[in-house]
Amino acid sequence: MRSGTQGKAVVLAVKPLSQIREQGSSGTYASVLTLHLRFDDGTDVKVDLTAEVGVLGSPSPGDVVPVRFDPNDHSRVEIDVPAIRDRKQRAAQVTDQAAIAEAEAVVPPAHSGPGSDT
Repeated sequence: MRSGTQGKAVVLAVKPLSQIREQGSSGTYASVLTLHLRFDDGTDVKVDLTAEVGVLGSPSPGDVVPVRFDPNDHSRVEIDVPAIRDRKQRAAQVTDQAAIAEAEAVVPPAHSGPGSDT
């Protein structure tokens, strides 16, 4: 539902499932998330959605996850996986930039004057 309306939902419960796909010696695991989503018109919905653990990490009750929903049918809700991946990618870039800046701050300039080992 890439064309649905973006929203945010609160995780109410997480129920781990067994392996859903085998991939060599490892596999893909999923959880059923019970989500609560409130709409601008004052209505709300609770839905149970299955999500791969690798996409969401380790969600817990109280976490907020991005979702997409059909504005004409509020029972049609799905986790916005592209938004999660984008958020993770932005966070990784910020983390990388911070690590580089921290390292640059503690590494002294290389000495290239007389007596250096160049």
